[in-house]
Amino acid sequence: MLIVLLFCTNAGLGLVIPATMVLALEDHGPIAGMASALGGTIQMVVGALMIVIGGRVFDGTPLPMVAGIATCAVGAFAATFMTLMRRPRS
Repeated sequence: MLIVLLFCTNAGLGLVIPATMVLALEDHGPIAGMASALGGTIQMVVGALMIVIGGRVFDGTPLPMVAGIATCAVGAFAATFMTLMRRPRS
């Protein structure tokens, strides 16, 4: 069951991540390259940190991985919510 759910989630990420990066770069025309590099760096750093944290708390069950995924999902939702609240409505 876990493998099926992870497969579905990762398949969806293939659609979400590129679209999210395009929307994030929309307002940064002159510095789009630098903004893209920063976005990629943030993705890699957060991934590396989650691997380190997940490795430290690994206990032989899938619980640390599920907790890490849930933590990142809540953090992404909070960051999205805060960003959208700051943005002026048009």
